[in-house]
Amino acid sequence: MYLAQKVWLYNRLLFCLLTLIFFMFFGYRVVLSNEPDPRYILNKVQEKYDGIEDYSTAMKVEVDIPNFRIPQKEIKIYYKKPDKLSMKTSGFAILPRWGVLPLPSDFLKEGAKLEYNCREKIGGVSYHVVDIISVEKKQPEVDISIWVNSKRWTIDKVVSSNRAGKFEMKFSYVKIDNFWLPDTTIIEINFTKGIPEMHRPSMRGSFERDLKNNITKEGDINGRVVVTFSNFLVNIGLDDTLFEGKK
Repeated sequence: MYLAQKVWLYNRLLFCLLTLIFFMFFGYRVVLSNEPDPRYILNKVQEKYDGIEDYSTAMKVEVDIPNFRIPQKEIKIYYKKPDKLSMKTSGFAILPRWGVLPLPSDFLKEGAKLEYNCREKIGGVSYHVVDIISVEKKQPEVDISIWVNSKRWTIDKVVSSNRAGKFEMKFSYVKIDNFWLPDTTIIEINFTKGIPEMHRPSMRGSFERDLKNNITKEGDINGRVVVTFSNFLVNIGLDDTLFEGKK
């Protein structure tokens, strides 16, 4: 009887050990298979702005880059679905190549591959980090990384880096009419081999081209651009005449 109890105990321990190994290995694989879908995450961001039919806002642009001097500019922006955009300003003005609203489509290149990088916590906020992989190069590499706020589904940070240097954007928001709209955008530029090509949809004009034309490609290029927004008005029924003759 004593021997039978020992055999039963041995079998029981063996069963528990095998069960533990099973969950440690296969359970880990299940966690990996349940990794968030990066396309789902970016679609959630897009959905948050689908209810915006039109908007107007005042935008102020300040550029602090050596050898690239322009006066601070205030610009009035008008937008109406699906792609009508108009601006009013005095004199020359430079607009960044991304839109007023930081949307996933602003950073996705055709044919790019999406990968979920990780979940990261910064300042008590949980973020999904999504990588956009360039498939045009011989050795695929991360072209852009996007930090998506997992609570309000906004893009809070974008980093584009390569051998030439780093281009980082940080966005802060204010809630207006149930929409999280940009309050301030800070762009940090740090390149050692000139300004590389950065494919972004253009609002009007080319910020990238203006940088290339005004900054020598020799030596380091460091600086920042600060874009602030105010007086956001959403879904106010903008008249089409505001956009006549605009492209």
